[in-house]
Amino acid sequence: MHDKKPSDFVDSFTDERLTIIAQALKEQCFKTDDDLQSDYDSGYSVGCTRFDRQKNKLKRMALEYDWLNISDGSNRLVMNINGAPFRFTRDDYSS
Repeated sequence: MHDKKPSDFVDSFTDERLTIIAQALKEQCFKTDDDLQSDYDSGYSVGCTRFDRQKNKLKRMALEYDWLNISDGSNRLVMNINGAPFRFTRDDYSS
């Protein structure tokens, strides 16, 4: 069975672009986990810091890549790849 890829639905969601974004988010996630190892950190503090750092990483990436743009720079962070929107969230996507 053939699995559909995002680029099958949205031309600008290429494997290369999505991989660049995914690797940046993964890298920032692990850096945050490494930074927050004190007895005063909790799942909540790590989660909030991880969200904020990843959000800010994406915002900076919009300055680096001409195909990545910010539609709404608030904490809701809506971005687009050549006009095709996506939203950054750490919540359960199905809810």
